[in-house]
Amino acid sequence: MEIHPETPILGMDINQKFGERTVEVTINRLNQMGQAYGLTYGKLTHLPNSNFALQAAEYARSKGKIEAYHHLLMESYFTHGKDIGRIDVLCELGRQVGLNATELEEAIVHKLFQEKLDQDAEIARKNNIHSTPTFIINDQYLITGAQSIDKFRQAFNEILES
Repeated sequence: MEIHPETPILGMDINQKFGERTVEVTINRLNQMGQAYGLTYGKLTHLPNSNFALQAAEYARSKGKIEAYHHLLMESYFTHGKDIGRIDVLCELGRQVGLNATELEEAIVHKLFQEKLDQDAEIARKNNIHSTPTFIINDQYLITGAQSIDKFRQAFNEILES
């Protein structure tokens, strides 16, 4: 889902949106959490508008390439600081995972997956979901954010006990 749809189409300075100290603390925390998994977060300076990236991801899903595309998309932004709000960047990432870049560009330009994104946003709104990741388990447990495996175990154990 689009977290900050109000972000200008060309994106904006991330420090302007959240504050330099908040960004620094968040990146440091993410690097500490990700270290055990080999994840490295780079210095983020730009907050892209994510609509094009979400449309590109839906195109990748339709072609059976969502996992590879999503992984490369996240790494490109969070580790390398690429502007994933730009169609040319999204098409290059698509090429790297074996997608047809021309078709991908057409899907974005013609908003072929916008209706799906709008439906997802409506589901999120109805379920009071405002961030990602959010997991809904058994229609009764809502787990929001990067949580420990223990949080998931607790939810599953409560489900099994009830």
